[in-house]
Amino acid sequence: MTDTRAAAPPSTAPAEAAPARGAASKRPRAGLSLSPGRRVIVATMVWLGVLVLLYPSAAQWFEQRAQSIATRELSSTVEKVGPTLRHQLLDAARGYNQRFALGSGLPGDDYRDTLLLPSTDVIARLRVPAIDLDQPIRHTLDESALVRGVGHSENSSLPIGGVGTHAVLGAHRGVAESVGFTHLPEVKKGDLIHIEVMDEVLTYRVTSTEVLEPQQAALHPVYADRDIISLITCTPLGVNSHRFVVTADRLEPPPVQQTAGQASMLPRFPYWALGVAAATIGLAAVIVHARREHKRERLAAFEEGLARMCESAPAAPTAAAGPSVDPTAETERIR
Repeated sequence: MTDTRAAAPPSTAPAEAAPARGAASKRPRAGLSLSPGRRVIVATMVWLGVLVLLYPSAAQWFEQRAQSIATRELSSTVEKVGPTLRHQLLDAARGYNQRFALGSGLPGDDYRDTLLLPSTDVIARLRVPAIDLDQPIRHTLDESALVRGVGHSENSSLPIGGVGTHAVLGAHRGVAESVGFTHLPEVKKGDLIHIEVMDEVLTYRVTSTEVLEPQQAALHPVYADRDIISLITCTPLGVNSHRFVVTADRLEPPPVQQTAGQASMLPRFPYWALGVAAATIGLAAVIVHARREHKRERLAAFEEGLARMCESAPAAPTAAAGPSVDPTAETERIR
């Protein structure tokens, strides 16, 4: 028996709804995606943040490089002037220290000219291996000296060694642009300190570390039977209400003979540059990707607009169908 029921026409509703769901699933949801321009802005902010974080390391690296150049120039100048001038300068400095010890403890009029070689304002070099410190020493604790390394207190003996002397050296701590004495509190009793002056290297061993009031730290007593140096910086970090003082006594002879004029091992490899390079490459990649995506979006928008324009354009009129005309018969009729 044949089924004579008419087949129901297929419904078109599901077919029409499917594309709508598909289109909705491809549409980026708000809050989960950023436009290309906003991604570039975010990447730029991250890049700037990395630069800010790495600035102290970079600034200190360049400062160490400048200090290394200064100590290298000092060694070169010492070698060029010859032994005669070197001995004259050291003899003058010893005479200054004797007068300073016998006097009122105030700097003499010739302080700034003592130990000064031509073409440089560096008078000596300080090395503390325990904290990887290698910096030039300049006259006074003025800011002009401290921003470029270590300064010598003019109210103390010149750093040339000798019994009955007490040389005091100071530097900043916790400054972004310079290492200075930032790591001085890490120095322990027994650590060695080297001072290179002219063609000599003086070696001292740390005997004490202490925190003092500023008034106490300003006192630099000279002992007739001791050759000592003191390194001073501010503490606590950022507060600077007290002074951290490292005192060391001369070792004669030193446990290991040091040679003057050795090249500085600082600065070390600039690892901060790797961070800057990585951040810059990341920013460049985001910018390139954003530009490409922006071009794709513009092209897609253009194609969509073109398609809509074509869909909305009126169709071209078609010729109406009529009776066919025989051209030969029409010609005969006209005749």
